[in-house]
Amino acid sequence: MAVVVTPPTLDVGVGGTGALDAEVTGVGGVVLRDHRIFWASSNPAIATVSDKGVVTGVAAGRVDIAASAEGKSGIASVTVVAAPARVASVKIAPDVVNLVVAGMTTLVATPYDSRGAPLSGRTVVWTTNNATVAAVSQTGRVTALIPGSAIITAVIDTAAAGAADATASTRVRAAQRKRRAKRSARKPRVKTVAYGTGSATTAGAGRVRIRIGARHSALTALRRLRRLRVSVTITFSAGGPQTTTTKAVTVKAPKRRKHRRG
Repeated sequence: MAVVVTPPTLDVGVGGTGALDAEVTGVGGVVLRDHRIFWASSNPAIATVSDKGVVTGVAAGRVDIAASAEGKSGIASVTVVAAPARVASVKIAPDVVNLVVAGMTTLVATPYDSRGAPLSGRTVVWTTNNATVAAVSQTGRVTALIPGSAIITAVIDTAAAGAADATASTRVRAAQRKRRAKRSARKPRVKTVAYGTGSATTAGAGRVRIRIGARHSALTALRRLRRLRVSVTITFSAGGPQTTTTKAVTVKAPKRRKHRRG
């Protein structure tokens, strides 16, 4: 006679359960039905077993579960694995995103346990409440599609550890890309004169404005002023914080030639 336990090996989590079965066999492997089976654990601190063969994990470790009948025993090896820490909260970074249409960014969801310690190795499921405004991939990549607002949610499923789902959300705002304003083709009504670098002021000519730039020399500036046919006094100053040089130049309008009558 022999006692056969199936399955011969079993894995359960801490707090989880698993079932074992035992049969008493006789000569030639014939199953004997009228024998009572007794169950026992070699270490109840790691796993216990009921009189029906149901094993409950208590602590991480390995234990032998024996089924006995008529002085004969069968053994099953049971391994109890530690349950993953329960996810108490989830945080998404960044928590607010502003994108232009066709812009993209990547969100990161981090789960934490009840002590605030980050957890790793968890699967994150990403969802959006407005797929027409913002799409999100399962890697956390967000793409703005049209102007509007959407909420992106990260769900970490901890149902296998006996806990509820942990979720966190972030808001995405999508805006239309700004268009550059077209420059006016009209010429400015006030003519511009440039002189070297530094600063310049004018006196006596309301229609003349001085713009500073490195593209023109003083001579070019003076020539342009003469074409305006106005008499002005221009004060040029240039220099750094420690040194300043000032130069005053008076530009007179050219005299108009009188045409002699023939």
